[in-house]
Amino acid sequence: MREHATISRTSPTGRLRRRLALLVTGAAGALVLAAPLLAADPGAAQAAARHVTDVSPSALDRGPARSDAHLEGQRLVHGDLSVRIPGRRAVLVGYGVENHLVGTRLHGRWVTIRVDADGTRKRIATGLSPYTMTYSEDGRLVASSRFDGDATRVVVRSTADGSTVARRTFRDGSSVLTLDSSRVVLGSWAPARTRTWQLDTGRLLTVAHQAGYRADLTHGLLATLTDDPYQGGCSVLRRLNQPATRLWRSCDERVERFSPDGRHLTSVALLSDGAGPSQVLMRSVRGQWQAAWRVTGGWIDVQGWEGPDTWVGEVHGPHRSAGVRCTGGDCERTSAPRPTDAP
Repeated sequence: MREHATISRTSPTGRLRRRLALLVTGAAGALVLAAPLLAADPGAAQAAARHVTDVSPSALDRGPARSDAHLEGQRLVHGDLSVRIPGRRAVLVGYGVENHLVGTRLHGRWVTIRVDADGTRKRIATGLSPYTMTYSEDGRLVASSRFDGDATRVVVRSTADGSTVARRTFRDGSSVLTLDSSRVVLGSWAPARTRTWQLDTGRLLTVAHQAGYRADLTHGLLATLTDDPYQGGCSVLRRLNQPATRLWRSCDERVERFSPDGRHLTSVALLSDGAGPSQVLMRSVRGQWQAAWRVTGGWIDVQGWEGPDTWVGEVHGPHRSAGVRCTGGDCERTSAPRPTDAP
C-alpha cells in the first residue's frame, strides 16, 4: 500500500492539506471506489457521443513489451537495461537520460538506489520513503518531504551522491509539485497558493493565489484548484510563467499526467480517490477531447509515456490484470494477463 504522511483530520487546514497531498501523489496510483465512481468519471456526457475504448485485458491483443522505464517486480527494465533491485517492494521514484532512482525495502528500512544507464547501482539515501520523494525533471536532483503538523521539511539532494543541495521548512503545509536544477514548485492550502523556491538564492515567489497540484517546469504548465474540490472547487490549467493565461478549466476532471512534449494530458474524475480510476481521458492542454479508455469493475494506472500521445501502464480488471499501451483508440497488451490483486 502507498504510504502517506500523517495529516490532521480534525482541522479544516489538515483536511485540505491531506486532499492536496493526495492529488499531488495521485499520479502514482489511487482508487478504492473505482467501480462506484464510473458514473462520475470525466467526460461522461461527452463520452456518450464519442468512442470510449474498452481496455479490459481480456479485450486486448498482445503487442510488444514496454520500452519505457518500469519495474517488473524487483527488476528495473528500460529498453535493453534490466537490473535486479535488492530488497522488496521496489518503487520507481523517477528516471532520466543518465540515471534512474528506485526505492526499496532493505533490512526493514527504505533505501534509495541510483541505477545508471550502464546498470551500475549506488545507494544514495537511507530512511526516505519513495512516496515522499520527487525526482527532478532534469534528473540531477531529488526532493524529499517530511510532514510535521502544518510544517513541511523539504530537503533537496543530488542524485549523483545523495549530498544535500538545499533544505527548508515551510509553515504552510506545502507539497512539492516538481523541480529542476534551479527551482522547486510548491502548492499549499493555508493559505491557498503556488510558489517557486529558487535554490541558489532561496527566494520564494508566489505565482498563483490558488493551491497548485500538478506542474511541469519544462513546458511551463501549472494545474491549480480554485477551492476544496469537495466543496465545489474546480481545476484550472494555466501557464506557469504567465499564470493569468488560463488554458483549460474543469469542474469535473483533474490533470493526472502531462505528455513528454507538453501538448497533451491525461485526466481523471476530479474526486477520484483510492486505487485508480476506472476511466481515463486524453485531452490537449487546452482541454480538447482526444480519446477515452475504460475498464468495467476495475481501475487504470497510467504510469508513463512511450511517445507524445502514447501512454503505458497497468489495467486491473475484476479478475485479470495486464500492462497496456494506448495511442488514441488503439490499445494493446504489453504483458500476459495475470490474476488481479486486491487494491
